[in-house]
Amino acid sequence: MDTKATSETEAVQTTESKIVMDVQNITKSLPLGHEHIEILKGIDFQIMSGEFVDGKIAELDHSQGVITQ
Repeated sequence: MDTKATSETEAVQTTESKIVMDVQNITKSLPLGHEHIEILKGIDFQIMSGEFVDGKIAELDHSQGVITQ
């Protein structure tokens, strides 16, 4: 099999995928005393059709400084 032909086929398949979610510039900060600490700064990503995404949401209990899920 021709390697160049395989690469071109893969490139065509990639460009035909649709973007189903385009997320840009996610930021998150948490309070620490009188200041805020940035824990996420400018996160960008795209989810293409056919891709699977898994994630968890964690919460910070400010009174005890504990992260719960």
